[in-house]
Amino acid sequence: MSKLHFSRSTSAPKNERFFRISAANFPALKGVAIQDLDMAPGELRSAHLHPNAAQLDYCISGNGEVGIVGPDGDHHMIPLHPGDAAFVPQGYVHWIENTSTAQARFILIATHERPETIEVQAMNAAIPANQK
Repeated sequence: MSKLHFSRSTSAPKNERFFRISAANFPALKGVAIQDLDMAPGELRSAHLHPNAAQLDYCISGNGEVGIVGPDGDHHMIPLHPGDAAFVPQGYVHWIENTSTAQARFILIATHERPETIEVQAMNAAIPANQK
């Protein structure tokens, strides 16, 4: 039965407020990964993209805002309140911010069991100055 159960309390988090449940630490998952994100008031999860997965952001508590930029430069700012969700298409740049004065919690569901993440800031820093 342990192959069918994941316990957040026994997982090795990416950091203390961000837990990724994927095939790497829960082999029963096929085609999906779940991320549990706790955010301090005003905290921002910086711009990034997932080249191999779309993502659904679901607000559990607090309030937030999801920013999305598509390949044609279309830009969306989606407010989230408890029970609200935002969809981020695969490969789109996105970020999430806790816009409340209290702790916020989001469940992020990726459509790949091992989602890849590219940080926009790291990608931009790797480009030589004469190419920017």
